Amino acid sequence: MTLLGNKPVADKAGPDYWERVWKDRTDVPVYSDPANRNLDNHVYHRFHEFFSGLFQGQDCKGKRLIEVGCARSIWLPYFSKNFGFRVAGLDYSEAGCSQTREILRRTGTEGSVFCGDFFSPDPSLLEAFDVVVSFGVAEHFQPTEECIRALAQLVKPGGRLITVIPNLVGLMGFLQKFADRECFAAHVPLTLDDLKAAHSDSALEVLSCFYFILGNFWVVNISSWRKTSPAAYRWVCRVVMAASRIGWILDRLMPGMGSNRFSSSYVVCEARKESG
Repeated sequence: MTLLGNKPVADKAGPDYWERVWKDRTDVPVYSDPANRNLDNHVYHRFHEFFSGLFQGQDCKGKRLIEVGCARSIWLPYFSKNFGFRVAGLDYSEAGCSQTREILRRTGTEGSVFCGDFFSPDPSLLEAFDVVVSFGVAEHFQPTEECIRALAQLVKPGGRLITVIPNLVGLMGFLQKFADRECFAAHVPLTLDDLKAAHSDSALEVLSCFYFILGNFWVVNISSWRKTSPAAYRWVCRVVMAASRIGWILDRLMPGMGSNRFSSSYVVCEARKESG
C-alpha cells in the first residue's frame, strides 16, 4: 500500500515482485527497431505506426519523454532514434533499471534512468516532460485513477500522457487466469471505458482510447513456468509463437479485427494535460 496525497493506493504487484522477476531475467533484450516490418516484429511495428501518426508533423527533437515502468524496455532507444526525444526512464526495480541502462549503452543512446517510485518521484521530475508513456503499469494499481494522477504529475502543462495496458477483460485475461492465477491476481482487469474514465477523472483531456492489435498471445505471462516446468515452458512457448504469428498475419490483413474487447491484446489511451 502506498499513498498519493492522503489516499491509499494498492500496488497489486509491488517492488519485491518485480525485483524477483527481473533478477531472474539475466538476458538483456536485444534492440529491434520497431520500424522493421518482419512478421516476428509485428507488435513493435504496429506501435511504431501508432507513434508515427501521433508525432507526425511535430518537431520532437530536444523535447523530453519519460517511460514509467521502464525495466528491460527497448522503447527509450526507439523514441530517441526515431523522433529525437531526450529520453529518461523511471522504475522502482533496481535490477530492471540496471538492464535498461545496459540497453541504452548497447544502443548508444543518451538517457537517464531513475530508480524510484512514481507516486513520490524526485521533485526534479514533476511537470518536467512533454510526453509520459507507460506500457503495462496502470493495471497494477487500484484505484486506477490515482495511478493516472501520479503519472500525470510528471507531464508538463499541455503535454501528453500515453498509457498502454494489456487487455485482460477478453481472451488474453481468460488465458492468463488459466496459465498463472497468481500473476493474474497482480493485475486489475480494465475495459476501454475504465481506462478512459480513469484519465478523465484525473483532469486529463482524453484524445483517443482504443483496443489495439489482434492475437498477440505473448501478452499472457507464463514466465513462472520457466522454473517450475521447464519442459512444458519450452513447449508452450512454441505454441504461443505459432498462435501469435497467425494472429499477426490476420492483424496485418484485417487490422480492425483487433479493435474489440474480446480479441484485442492491448488498450491504449492518449490524453493531454491542460495548459496552466
